[in-house]
Amino acid sequence: KRALDHAAEILDVESRRLSSSAQSLKIDSKTLEDFEHDFPYNETPDQESAFNSIRKDLSLIKPMNRVLCGDVGFGKTEVAMKSAFIAVNSNKQTVVIKIGTTSLIKDGKLMEPIVVSLAQKIKNLQDSHNFVIVTSGAVSLGAHELGYKSRPSSMKKLQVASSVGQIKLINEYQRIFTEYNLKIAQVLITKNLIDDREQFINTTQALNELLTQNIIPVINENDIVATEELKFGDNDRLSAIVSIIVNASKLLIITNKKGLYDFNPDKNSNAKVIDFIQYDSSQLTDLISISGHGEGQGGFSTKIMAAQMAGFSGIPTQIISWSEDNVSKAISGEQVGTLILESENKIRLKKLWIAYGMRPSAKVTIDEGAYLALKNDASLLLSGVCLLYTSPSPRDKRQS
Repeated sequence: KRALDHAAEILDVESRRLSSSAQSLKIDSKTLEDFEHDFPYNETPDQESAFNSIRKDLSLIKPMNRVLCGDVGFGKTEVAMKSAFIAVNSNKQTVVIKIGTTSLIKDGKLMEPIVVSLAQKIKNLQDSHNFVIVTSGAVSLGAHELGYKSRPSSMKKLQVASSVGQIKLINEYQRIFTEYNLKIAQVLITKNLIDDREQFINTTQALNELLTQNIIPVINENDIVATEELKFGDNDRLSAIVSIIVNASKLLIITNKKGLYDFNPDKNSNAKVIDFIQYDSSQLTDLISISGHGEGQGGFSTKIMAAQMAGFSGIPTQIISWSEDNVSKAISGEQVGTLILESENKIRLKKLWIAYGMRPSAKVTIDEGAYLALKNDASLLLSGVCLLYTSPSPRDKRQS
């Protein structure tokens, strides 16, 4: 029953009434687009036995394909049910940890004690949590290796520094995490992987499969193949996208400051750390303009934007300075740094992909009726469109 209830949430079931004889289950077929490809799970015998029991109950729902509205078929629902059961069975929360250049690199060298401490903390909490690491530092390591005096400004030098530094960065992660019997996987992402719907789904499935097998994804932007147009530009917003993909319980941003301040602490000695703030508050938006860049590409402005993205998606963000105690407190829900509170509304993954994954290719003006309809979670109809500023490409039209 727990597995079925969890599957109902994943599939956004409109009516979750499943009788003891499993005679009726109504499913919104649109949400099944998130399961267009099978997940290659390897269950334990107990998991397989339990899932076979669920499958037997579902086989009583007739005609299944009609209930699912179409061409999706029973196999895709099995995939969702299996994913749901394994998620319930593991009963783990997923935490995305983003660690920035200023926290990880000093004088062009990796601060090894921080990575060691991070590995120890993950090892201690692995039974109750899954972890995803979004790491910066490759460019700084590569720039130091190549003798650059500062972070490269040209795209070509940036790509060279990133490709050299990424090897050093991931090798250090692997060496240290292996000492604690932790498996990691390098994942390099460019924004066009998220733009494309099919690749977005493939990325989602790959990351979640890594977590299923207790492998820690270590993620960075793939600077070597990215053009300016295809770059996230900073790992803060990349960490928010990753949090959405893995349905994280929290996004944890580690920086060299104690949290988010009401004024720029580098310019105002009276600045104070904000303990709590709502993701959509005007105060948080106003703080973007006073935040600057650090040694890495992202400053606090990008951290705020990442928190707004995650908050809109129902994921809280906590901004803290590095220490073992701070990480433990943040994961356990204690007050430390700044907690940016999330929306209570649950938004479907496809809508989040439209909001943050796709690049805008057109701009439309809509009338008041259409605006009110969208606010009430209804669809946009052609009759509500007043003006189209640019025409989408044929590829974009096929995706929409």
